[in-house]
Amino acid sequence: MKFEKYHGTGNDFVFIDNLDGKISVLDMPKLAEKLCDRHFGIGADGLIGVKMHEGKYFMDYWNSDGSFAEMCGNGVRCTAHYIVKNIEKKNIPELIIKTGDGDKIIKLEYDNDELVSVRVNMGKPEFLEEVEVSADERTFNGSYISMGNPHYIMFDEALTDANVLTQGSKIE
Repeated sequence: MKFEKYHGTGNDFVFIDNLDGKISVLDMPKLAEKLCDRHFGIGADGLIGVKMHEGKYFMDYWNSDGSFAEMCGNGVRCTAHYIVKNIEKKNIPELIIKTGDGDKIIKLEYDNDELVSVRVNMGKPEFLEEVEVSADERTFNGSYISMGNPHYIMFDEALTDANVLTQGSKIE
C-alpha cells in the first residue's frame, strides 16, 4: 500500500489515495488502527483517505483508535497540501474540501512554486455543555465545544501551576 505521512502543528497523519474507491468505508476503522499504531504500524494520530464525493475532494478521517472524526483543522490543511502535491500538481489559490462537518474552503499561498501557507476557516464553535473535570486531584471547569469534533476548553488563571501535558492527557 502506498502512503504518505504529514504533520501539521503537532498532529501527524497517514495519507492514502482512495480516489478509485477501492478501500471500503467499512475497512477504514481497522486500517486506521493498524497503520496508526506507533509501535507496530507507521504511527500517527489518524488516517486520512482522500476520495471524491459529489464532485469534490473528501477528507475521510479516522482517528488512530478507528473512530470516525468529522473534522480536524490540521488534518484538512494537510489534506489540501496532499491534494495540491499529488493530485492537482499545480498551484491553486483555493480549494474546497468536503468533510463530515461540511465543506471547508482552503486558501493556499505560494512563494514562487513552494506552498508556504494553508489556511482554513473552521467556522464558529458550537457550544455543547459546561462540564467539571478532575485530573491529578484538581478540578477544572470548562466547556465542551465542537469545531466538527469535540474539544474541551477551559480558562484557568493558574495555568502555570498546571501540568498541561499530564493533566491535559487525563482530561482528554
